Amino acid sequence: HVIREALRQLEVNLPQPFYRSLPHIRGGLGSVPRILAVIRELLDESGVPVDLQWLQHGIATYQTVMPLALGELWALPTLLRAELLERMCVATDTWLREPDVDSDAAGLAADSVAGCIVSLREVAAFDWHQFVEATSLVEQTLQEDPAATYRHMDFETRDAYRKQIERISRLTGVAETDVATAAIERSMREYDREAKAREGHVGFFLIDTGRTELLQQLGHHSSLMWRVAKHITAAKAALYVLSVIAPSLAASATVGVALTQTGTEPLVTVSMVIATLIVATSLSCSVVNWLVTLFVVPQRLPKLDFSAGIPTSWRTAVVIPAMLTSPEAVSYT
Repeated sequence: HVIREALRQLEVNLPQPFYRSLPHIRGGLGSVPRILAVIRELLDESGVPVDLQWLQHGIATYQTVMPLALGELWALPTLLRAELLERMCVATDTWLREPDVDSDAAGLAADSVAGCIVSLREVAAFDWHQFVEATSLVEQTLQEDPAATYRHMDFETRDAYRKQIERISRLTGVAETDVATAAIERSMREYDREAKAREGHVGFFLIDTGRTELLQQLGHHSSLMWRVAKHITAAKAALYVLSVIAPSLAASATVGVALTQTGTEPLVTVSMVIATLIVATSLSCSVVNWLVTLFVVPQRLPKLDFSAGIPTSWRTAVVIPAMLTSPEAVSYT
């Protein structure tokens, strides 16, 4: 069961495009993902079963020399499973080929198989979300948010911010840590200049209108399609209204022209045009709303994490309208 689950995780969490996108280095057997090479070195040093807390410390130590990308940190548990499965196969083959099952080589192979299975169980139970946030240099940089808001956000929001760092890094060719530093520096300048909570929050330069400024600072040269998409996004409200009204007016005008050419009474023509406008607007609105759900990706709103309670400084009142019929009802409520 443990092996089958590990294989399933490999299939689900390590698609070929993601695997190819990881930074690779040249090894003895060709090009391999850099994070896989790091995993192998750490396993060679620690042996199995692997101590995942020690592994976390090893990754942090490695990054004092060479920062790892966020994608590499997220790929680590999957590639660790792959390496453990490979070592278990090698150990099993050694054990099966050993003529004397009581020999030292057979004993070492059996211990290695057992250690790999124990390690796979521990990998499955480990909190990898906490691991990534504890080892990510990008996360450590974003924690310096001058508005002191980022650290109070929930995991999904923090992860969305980090994903934006990855996207900006791919667009500009700038290292993720440098993108995060640039975003923090921009927000610090805004916070120190006017102490505005919005512009002084790092999210303003990652998911809000300040993102364009950050991209320009990092040397991003936008394509024609990107600029067109940006202008369309900026005028999305007007575009939505136009998409609803234009077909409705066209349908109403067509009916009006057709009725006029056939000599229909003016009052009847006006009535039919109004009726057509009402029906066409309703139909157009339904079609446009349906198309929006197909082509427009919903944006997740940033959220604060109040799972451990609401801080005193952020407490507020919740007002619920109610009908009170007597003074006694107030105390009961």
